[in-house]
Amino acid sequence: IEIVKGNKKHTPETSTSGLNLFGNLMYKMAINHINTMGHFSVDENCNLCLNCQKICPGNNIEIINDKPTWNENCEFCQACIQWCPKEAIHIKNEDFKRRYHNPHIKVKDLIIR
Repeated sequence: IEIVKGNKKHTPETSTSGLNLFGNLMYKMAINHINTMGHFSVDENCNLCLNCQKICPGNNIEIINDKPTWNENCEFCQACIQWCPKEAIHIKNEDFKRRYHNPHIKVKDLIIR
């Protein structure tokens, strides 16, 4: 906080290569767990607006047979679920009571391509 308040130059912290290796291993294990527990699906409410494909930071969604399909590079940000205007995207073992996005942010602000 003091660095930001004082507009000072900051040198990023570094860690050991062993700790980096451990962190990468834990990340891969978490992603594998997420991918095996959460498979995406789309119901008949999908109107092919392509918001999911446009908003995906991992460029992970492609349209196959007029239906969004998720590849293996999911970052599990859930933007596709939260920003689907028809709430047509679901994930296995879904526990969403209500979908949410910040009312001050528009989907066009998040589209990366």
